[in-house]
Amino acid sequence: MNEQETNLPNDSEELRKDEIFTQRPNAKGELFDDFEHRTDTVLTSEGGISRKILNREREYGCGHDARRTRGGRCGEEGCFRDSCADCYTRCSACQVGLCLFHVRYLQNETGQKVPVCSHCRDTIQRRRFWGNIGALLLSPFVSFEDHSK
Repeated sequence: MNEQETNLPNDSEELRKDEIFTQRPNAKGELFDDFEHRTDTVLTSEGGISRKILNREREYGCGHDARRTRGGRCGEEGCFRDSCADCYTRCSACQVGLCLFHVRYLQNETGQKVPVCSHCRDTIQRRRFWGNIGALLLSPFVSFEDHSK
């Protein structure tokens, strides 16, 4: 054996490892290192150099593949889910972004279902409730007929 052959390892030897992490917020809003990509460069037993590349498959909070167009991040308190463009929507009242988990639907005056956030849904339902109570209390004294006909 010559000197070069004795310096070669029996198995592959790691020469270099590059890892890429992205800081993302967890459910509590604390940042953590999320693995994205790793490249291993090794010296093989035959003396060659080999590269191994590992990419993490990503998906949005809606479950769709992350290669789709990004829609946006949910704006509900404590939620940091990203959604694809097809699943992402905005509250029709305050325009905050909503993921599939937090979007709520209410019927408007024309009977269409419109997306709303939980805060606006509660506000609208409370306004409707007290409006109906007020109409009921005033009904003996005031006529609520449509006079536009």
